[in-house]
Amino acid sequence: MFIRAIEKESAAKSKKAPVTTHVAAAASPDGHAKGLLGNARNLAKAGLYAAAEKKFRQVLDEAPGTPAAADAQKELDGLPPH
Repeated sequence: MFIRAIEKESAAKSKKAPVTTHVAAAASPDGHAKGLLGNARNLAKAGLYAAAEKKFRQVLDEAPGTPAAADAQKELDGLPPH
């Protein structure tokens, strides 16, 4: 990787241990659920209520007890009849 090449070059020049320049971000526990929630909201905005309902229910099934699940339930309650 490019980062490793920079670290090796830096270490060779300074004769010190390489400095880490890249840190991976930790994934949010309900990050996937938030993505599904966004997809469901977009489907609802497009008037695809049955598909939106399916995604909202998927959030409830896959991430119960999370803020995303609470939002999904509110969105489900507000969907028009279809």
